[in-house]
Amino acid sequence: MNDTATTTVRYSFQHLQQVSDSLAKRVATANKGAKASLQTGIVTSGNTVKLSSLKGAALTPAQRDVIGWARRTFGGAVQVSTYAHKSVPRYCYDDYACDPPLRSGLAIFTGGARCTSAFMTYSGSRYYMLTAGHCAELGYYWDVSTYSYGYQNVGGASSYTFGWYGDSAIVSIDNPTWWQPKAGSCPRHASTAANATTSADTSASRAPPPATPAGRSPRSTPPSPTPTAHCPA
Repeated sequence: MNDTATTTVRYSFQHLQQVSDSLAKRVATANKGAKASLQTGIVTSGNTVKLSSLKGAALTPAQRDVIGWARRTFGGAVQVSTYAHKSVPRYCYDDYACDPPLRSGLAIFTGGARCTSAFMTYSGSRYYMLTAGHCAELGYYWDVSTYSYGYQNVGGASSYTFGWYGDSAIVSIDNPTWWQPKAGSCPRHASTAANATTSADTSASRAPPPATPAGRSPRSTPPSPTPTAHCPA
């Protein structure tokens, strides 16, 4: 039985890529100095390139010019729309250099070895970063290279398993107030949920940056973090 459906579309993917590339260059220029950015990207399900502005925000003359140019030049290949929330920058140069919040998918380092961070977790009053168990066999203390502050220490491996029964490790996050970990896994019981809800209230005071790894120096003093709740009640 053939369960594949074929749909005829007006624009080829190659054409949409060309439209997207042309738009991206003009949008980047038009967004300079603007309080809210235009955003663009291919929507394959709609066979179009979406060009969006922040709902309710005033457009600059340069941004209005880009929208008018896109409509005249590309016609139905471009869909002009709005998005609801202003984008918040998360400063990452690449997977080697990301500022807080601590999250999954980052390169993490110990003693010259490199691994990858997995989910952030919360248990009791402690935050943890998950990684592979074979990584914990390479070293105890783990660092992350940040974009703004150089290498910063996260903490040490609290426990790990590597072998027949699995390959996982948990690394204690020694300064969660500064790192602001974005939890991807939370315990589902009331006492811990209450702790998670109230932990945001206690993180408003400024925290020092994590201890700088030996031989490395942060490039500047980190700012005070914006407190956020991590686990739902």
